[in-house]
Parts: sequence; C-alpha cells; structure tokens
Amino acid sequence: MHLGPYAIVDAGAFIGAGCWIEPFARIHGTVRLGRNCRVGQGAVLGGWPQIRDFDEADLGTCVIGDDCRIGEHVTVHAASRSDECTSISDGVFLMAAAHVGHDCKLGSQAILANAVLLGGHVRIGSGAFLGGGCAIHQNCQVGELALVAGGIPVMQDVLPWSRAMGNPVAWGRLNLPALRRAGWTSQDMAEVSGLLNLVLESAVTLEQAIESLVRNPSPKAATLVRFLQRSRRGLVRPRS
Repeated sequence: MHLGPYAIVDAGAFIGAGCWIEPFARIHGTVRLGRNCRVGQGAVLGGWPQIRDFDEADLGTCVIGDDCRIGEHVTVHAASRSDECTSISDGVFLMAAAHVGHDCKLGSQAILANAVLLGGHVRIGSGAFLGGGCAIHQNCQVGELALVAGGIPVMQDVLPWSRAMGNPVAWGRLNLPALRRAGWTSQDMAEVSGLLNLVLESAVTLEQAIESLVRNPSPKAATLVRFLQRSRRGLVRPRS
C-alpha cells in the first residue's frame, strides 16, 4: 500500500493490498477497501450520512471492491444503519468530485463522471454510465448498462439497457454502444427492445407488465422483473 502525505486512515479501516492513497485523502474506520484501488487527492470515504440529527450509534459501513478508481475530492458516505452498508462493486470508476450518498449500491464497472450526485439509497446497475453533473434523487435506480446524460436531474428509475436524456429527462431508446461493447448480439438487443416496449406501453400498468414478464423464461426478463419490483419512484418514460 502507498499512503501519500497527509492522508489519514482511521482505526478500524481495512485497506487491501496494492492500494494507492493520494495526499490529503481521508478513509474513515467504517471502510473496507478492496485490492488495487486508487483513491484520489482529497477524497473522503466512509463519512457520516447527511441526515439531520443522525445518531452515531446507527452508523453502518462502506464496502468498496477491488480495482476501483476514486478521483479527487470524491465523497462516499457510510450506511445509515449499523446492519447495512454502502457498497461499491469491483472496477467502479468515480471521477473527480462525485458524491455517493448513504446506503447506495453500485454494480461492477459502473462509471460516474465528474460531479455526479447520488442521493441516499440509490442503486446503480453494473456497467451503467452517468454523465458529468447529473443528479439522481434518493431511492432511484439506474439499470445495468444504462446511460444517463450529463447535467440533468433524474427523479425516477432509468430502465436497464436504456438511455435517459433531456431536461425534463425522458427515455431515449436502447443504449446500443454499451450493449455492443458488452458483446451483445443483434438477437439480444431485439429481445430486450421487446421487453422494454412491453413495460413502456402506455396502455399497460407496471403490475401488468410484471405479470407478463414473470411468465417469460428469459434471464433478461428476470433481470427486468427484479428491477421493476424494486421500483419506488416510477419509471423514466418516453417523451409524449
């Protein structure tokens, strides 16, 4: 491990082998940091949740996987309950000044560009990309391999494999570049296009869409069902 000048690692923190901690970073005792991570200058990991009158006795943990890159002045807060954790999976890239609020869950290889803001309890799917300066409301989800354009507020869930664009934000078709990079075939893309069209059909309620998807044996349908069943704030839909 390399620890730069004036970096602070509190008692109780765990730092995996091969990590590089740049100057003035602060790693609180709530943190478990995986192997081969790089933590940028001035980053703060595992701090208190931004909750008024928060009780220190309720403080949870912050678990970060292997091979993560955490940019300058990134903040990642610990969970708001002692039996929960804020979790960041392997290979995540948090660019400069990004903020990950308490109890967030980030899937592997997700990328948050500069100054992205995640409220508490946000869930980001594997391989998702969030453009610089976008802000995700608490309790929202961004699905796997989805894209959120930069500089926009998002107050509902962004479906997997999709693009969310514009202000006010709207569903903007499949995120084809990401699907191609992930090795998807044209048949794979046609399948999820049909699944998403079912969900986004204006005459179909969310409950009806879930009932239909549950009967579909496809693994991608099962992924979509899990996403929809977790939804608390509704879906980003096409602009009418």
